[in-house]
Amino acid sequence: MWVLDTSCLIQLKLVPITHHWELFRQLEDMVVDAAIAMPRQVIREISSIAFPDVPGAWGKGVEGKLQHPTEVDYELLGEVMDAAGDVLEDDSAGDPADPYVLTLALQLHRGEFQVTIVTEDHVDRPPQKISMATACKRLKLARNSTAEFLKAIDGPSLPPGATK
Repeated sequence: MWVLDTSCLIQLKLVPITHHWELFRQLEDMVVDAAIAMPRQVIREISSIAFPDVPGAWGKGVEGKLQHPTEVDYELLGEVMDAAGDVLEDDSAGDPADPYVLTLALQLHRGEFQVTIVTEDHVDRPPQKISMATACKRLKLARNSTAEFLKAIDGPSLPPGATK
């Protein structure tokens, strides 16, 4: 099972436009088949702009089709914040998705699912914040990049130079 971070959905914009329809239909099927999970904060982050692009429209469109919870266990969120709360910047505005992605993944993992977080956030910026990659290590959660995710699902490749 894949838990998508907002950065993954943003990275999917780089997939050549000729592959968007097929890719987002494949991802929708994966949502319906319970192979993709996302907390509501990811959907809000990707779709809250005035004129959402393909990932934003897709996220809002599949929200009601998600087979896993979009709300997290707040007790477990406390555990995540104790272990990796520095995934948030001190001046984070709103309700950033990162701790909810981690919490949902941990919640599903403890529910006996094999879970991998898909994120592009892999660079720590001390002392401001740690990356999602570091947070995943602290919580013993698997992580893949978007390119690795696309390869694992036999999706289209990102163009050369698109990955960091």
